[in-house]
Amino acid sequence: MFAVNERWTFADIGAPGIIPTISRFLRSNLVRSGGLAVQFLIVRTLRQLEITIIIAGFDIWQLIPIPIAIAGSLGLNYIAESLLTWRVTQSWMRMNYHTAVETQSLTGQLINPQLAGWDSQEIPPGS
Repeated sequence: MFAVNERWTFADIGAPGIIPTISRFLRSNLVRSGGLAVQFLIVRTLRQLEITIIIAGFDIWQLIPIPIAIAGSLGLNYIAESLLTWRVTQSWMRMNYHTAVETQSLTGQLINPQLAGWDSQEIPPGS
């Protein structure tokens, strides 16, 4: 999964080089381990509830926690990967700042970065 994210999903975000790639790989595995733990805890917690849903003679409650846990883990993994592994918010802010500056130069309209929601410390020097 790391390879897919590295080469496709977040290809234009991560810093190049072997050391940053290894760092992202380790953070990614840590995040995914957390997602696996959350998935396990959700299934365990929901299965301990005394709920039975009988359909055609089978208790399907034992199956219901699995997709719930998968959805929870998927959401957690995506958010954590975006924020911790690839730090999408910082890159996104820089990309949007540059887009605003380009739009300003094309349209001639003044765009105030602070009014647009950019903190001066988030804008890279020399941008």
